[in-house]
Amino acid sequence: MNGFRAVADGSHVVAIFALFFKLFCTKSSAEGVSWKSQFLYLATYCARYLDLFSSFISVYNTTMKSFIILSSIVTVVTIPWILKDHYQKKFDTFWIELLILPVTVLALVLRHSVSSSDMILELCWTWSIYMEAVAIIPQFYMTWRGGHTDSLLITYLFGMFSYRGLYIGNWVYRYFNEEYYDFVAIGGGITETFVCLCGLIVTMAAYHRRGEATEPYYSVKVTQNVYTLPFITHPIQKGFGKDYKPLMTGTASNCDHLGSSDTQSLLRMLDHDEQSPYNHDLSVPIHQGSFLA
Repeated sequence: MNGFRAVADGSHVVAIFALFFKLFCTKSSAEGVSWKSQFLYLATYCARYLDLFSSFISVYNTTMKSFIILSSIVTVVTIPWILKDHYQKKFDTFWIELLILPVTVLALVLRHSVSSSDMILELCWTWSIYMEAVAIIPQFYMTWRGGHTDSLLITYLFGMFSYRGLYIGNWVYRYFNEEYYDFVAIGGGITETFVCLCGLIVTMAAYHRRGEATEPYYSVKVTQNVYTLPFITHPIQKGFGKDYKPLMTGTASNCDHLGSSDTQSLLRMLDHDEQSPYNHDLSVPIHQGSFLA
């Protein structure tokens, strides 16, 4: 194994741990993570590593394959069930059928010629190469639509970009030192690197445009005992906060239908605060979905 492949695999592992840290060790948790992309990655790895228990290459090879599959299973299972309160399903709406069908056709048409006994394994391997090249697209679509963006998510995406980009160096090395090349792997890898680069640019632009979103804030403006509650998707930071969308105007007495104990308590508090009824501005964090349920 050459240095390019070792560093590429290391980048993949770092990306996975960054994703796990975001999911299980931060307040944002699954916010901004596309379950559809993670599902496509799981399908990709399962199709590629069908030979996991039928052929042994090395301890390293078997360990990496097992780790990648198991980590994908954990991600796919936890996001929609255990972490469902943080999963932004409303933004994760890319039609993955638009990826699965063309990739399946391409795998049937553009593949290596092998004997009939190896046909299934070869088709699955080829399909996994093409699918991995585009599996990240639902993630970038989710970000573009307004999904949560933070530094850990960017670390994960950059790790995936580095992982595929460094494999290009691996193929160049093998071509000049081993006279080996694989047009399927090279084509899929170059495509995935390009897709990841474009998506990473989009994600970075969204991150800098919105600021790092950790918890939605709702700005409550109180004027003559009338409470206007505009909604903003991300925290108000320096140079940010212009994307308000007026949600509703009312008093504490007619806000019960919002179904948010946090909001009602806040309004009752302001209603009884002698200094709050006139021209008072207050920004408070309230759990996402309080106003949208």
